[in-house]
Amino acid sequence: MTNKRKTKAQLINQSNNVRRQDSKLKSPCREVPQNLPESEFIKKIERLELLLNNGPAVIYTCEYGGNWAATFISENIKEVFGYMASEFIENSNKWVDSIHPEDKQQVIADLDNLLKNDYHSHDYRFLHKDGSYRWVHDELKVMRDNDRNPIECIGYYTDITEYKKVMEKLWESEDKYRQLFANVLDAIVIFDAETYRCIDVNKTALHLYGYSKEEFLQLKLTDISAEVEKTVESVAEIHEGKILPIPLRYHRKKNGTTFPVEISPGFFVLGNRKLVYGIIKTT
Repeated sequence: MTNKRKTKAQLINQSNNVRRQDSKLKSPCREVPQNLPESEFIKKIERLELLLNNGPAVIYTCEYGGNWAATFISENIKEVFGYMASEFIENSNKWVDSIHPEDKQQVIADLDNLLKNDYHSHDYRFLHKDGSYRWVHDELKVMRDNDRNPIECIGYYTDITEYKKVMEKLWESEDKYRQLFANVLDAIVIFDAETYRCIDVNKTALHLYGYSKEEFLQLKLTDISAEVEKTVESVAEIHEGKILPIPLRYHRKKNGTTFPVEISPGFFVLGNRKLVYGIIKTT
């Protein structure tokens, strides 16, 4: 694997090369200032290093495909996950080997979304240097050259373990959850992202669609949609991390009546289940 970390002298030399080739650049935003003093350039590099190495997010670049080996990783990985950056640069399997065994297959499979869409985000458990597993939120995108050939990927990790603990406590606390869930004025439905089976529904949704609680829990998301293909496409996009409001979709009540709704969707993991929820308003 190629070590892409550069010294300041190398960066300065590279900058000079870019200046000489400036006429070849097509985008003004990519130009390097012509008269930037060397001392100012070094200050900018030092500022960038400060931001990279002291922020809460671990910044990285990695190879496109294969074992997704790291080509750069910010030094603050030591503070976040206990490792030296060199452990990832020198071991091309470090990232894959550090994923929790129960998550690894799905994490790798989900990277197909990156190959298709040039962007992907996912949550999974990652081995800390101390031997414990931490929940990680990982977002990455593909960098391409002018001919649209993939160069590498750039992304970041954040430790979301505490957030996950809070969410688990919220779901485990049945009384608090029920009070919050049941008393929201908007209709809320929660479905399994893979089977589309209804997991939970609040009273407002029961009233809106005309089902009893027992009936609703036997339904799939597609049973209440009057636009099944669009619904399936939306779930796939949510699963890929593209969570956007749905301003208009037609749903179907128990009596067959179709009606327009506005949906604010979301996605979360509970235990080993991937769930999709919708906060639904009539329009």
